[in-house]
Amino acid sequence: MRLIACALLILTGCRGPAPAPPPARPADHDLPFPVDHAPGDDCARCHGPDACVRCHLERAPRDHGPAFAGVAHGVAARVDAARCGACHTADACALCHR
Repeated sequence: MRLIACALLILTGCRGPAPAPPPARPADHDLPFPVDHAPGDDCARCHGPDACVRCHLERAPRDHGPAFAGVAHGVAARVDAARCGACHTADACALCHR
């Protein structure tokens, strides 16, 4: 049976079934969506299992500009330390603050 299936593929030019069309883009995926999406959105459902890592570890948040390394990062860490923990390990502070 496998031989027949292989022969059919060869005779048809090795074309398999047509790929599934991409899912429709949700209405809420307008320009600010990458910045304003809610934590826990099911991005992996359409973008794959490593979608969050790809965006969140390859792109710094908008507030992490050149001035952020000054006083701003300390204030942000005191206000929402869990946000820092999304990318940084617990010992990240100790690398600079000894």
